[in-house]
Amino acid sequence: MAEEFIRKDELANEITRPEILRNQPYYRQKGKRFTENMAGYAMLAKPGPPEAWMDTLPDVHRLDKAQMVMLIEENLIPREAGIQCLRALKEMEKDGQEGVLKARAEAGAGLYSGENYLISKLGEAVGGWVHLGRSSGDEVTGTLRMKIRKEILETLEKTIDYRETLLKVAEQHVETPFPTYTGFQAAQITSLAHYLLDFTYKAAHACKKLRDDYAEVNRSPMGAAIGTGSDFPLNRERVAELLGFDSVITNTHEAISSEDKTFMIEVLGTLALLVAPIEKLASWMFFFHSTEFGFVLGADRFCETSSIMPQKRIPFLMYNVASMVHVVYSSCVENILEETALICWPRGVAIKRAFVNAKDALECGRLNIGTMKINKERVLENLKFNWCCATDLAGALVRQHGVSWRTAYSIVAIICRKAEDKNIPSSALNNQMIEEASMEHMGKKLSLSEATIKKVQDPMERIKARTLTGGPAPDNVRKMIQELKQGVEGDKEFLKTAREKLAEADKKLDKAVDRLLSK
Repeated sequence: MAEEFIRKDELANEITRPEILRNQPYYRQKGKRFTENMAGYAMLAKPGPPEAWMDTLPDVHRLDKAQMVMLIEENLIPREAGIQCLRALKEMEKDGQEGVLKARAEAGAGLYSGENYLISKLGEAVGGWVHLGRSSGDEVTGTLRMKIRKEILETLEKTIDYRETLLKVAEQHVETPFPTYTGFQAAQITSLAHYLLDFTYKAAHACKKLRDDYAEVNRSPMGAAIGTGSDFPLNRERVAELLGFDSVITNTHEAISSEDKTFMIEVLGTLALLVAPIEKLASWMFFFHSTEFGFVLGADRFCETSSIMPQKRIPFLMYNVASMVHVVYSSCVENILEETALICWPRGVAIKRAFVNAKDALECGRLNIGTMKINKERVLENLKFNWCCATDLAGALVRQHGVSWRTAYSIVAIICRKAEDKNIPSSALNNQMIEEASMEHMGKKLSLSEATIKKVQDPMERIKARTLTGGPAPDNVRKMIQELKQGVEGDKEFLKTAREKLAEADKKLDKAVDRLLSK
């Protein structure tokens, strides 16, 4: 026997966490299918450790009440037994949600805490009716969907706050020149507002995905049991209505198998899409915060210093964003592996961790952008030295002399090479440099007017010149800001409506319970 290879003290003390041992669902207690209770280690998977299900207990409570209301209304169980069960569930609420959590935690078994509680209070002949027509399959995915839809709305709210902060800062810097970088080298000139709007649009796109995910998640699996439904005529639509779902998942097998391979992975994909640009922006701000650049300065309350180097000013808020985003990524991988495994029990731990860190990353990102100071003088000093104006110089040669783009490009490339060799800043550009480079490349001297050269060197002029759709010209940027503000208002309205519908469903459930108890 395998027991021969296990010490006796290990058999007697299989697990040292007593809260796990309380998790024995009533249906699994010894004397029914098995002669022994489930071992503690086995219950780490189902129903799992408390951290896997404690925060779902309020939704489990709603689910039990909605189930019992439907069973009574459809005359599927003895009315008096149903009323007794509802009254017992209602008694859990006498101390509010804390009372519900306490009673269910003491009853143990997580998802099955309602049945454990009712049978302990009322006996199996009465409390045993609550599970009619349902299974772990629809209960697990039902409570996960209820939890995740709230997390989606909270994340949407945090993303709205993040976008509003970006827009507020952008409005202040429509005419603040700022360099763009590619390959960590100075590229071209834009405005800080235009730069920030890039990340605002990305966050808006993620909000659209969150809204789509909410529509998918907010469908009820209840009544699907473990894939074929039930031969009892359950009213699935009524349970969905009482729990605030928009509809039922029609196919009963899809309703319970979808938890493994679709909606949770889709939601995690959206969270990854949401946080990736937040980390990118924080990382670039960290780069610009360095002593070599000094373009931005983090607020004192969000900075750390060194225990040995007192000159250090470390923007820890930006560090935090990166750490949180990486937890989201790792949670995505964990969930995909967990939810697609053939024999893995879905606990929903990874997705909860992902939501926590995504919301924290949004808040840290918002505080970082909303409180940092911009050192405009250092930015302009940088722009005077680097050659971000090179593309515009080539464009001026095309317009004034009619040479092809590649010819103009080649002339400016020679100018940049020689400027690099002699450490000449772009602010020192003159006609002699243009003539020498054009002569070298095409055997002909080209030159530009002093006014044109000054215009090429002026960062603000380079911004104003980009008037094409989506470019950084101030009027364009102001239009984009207004467009993005309208998007924020639309998402606020969606959030308000979704929360109102959930609150209305809670009221409807409470009224249905009170109505049945008053008869």
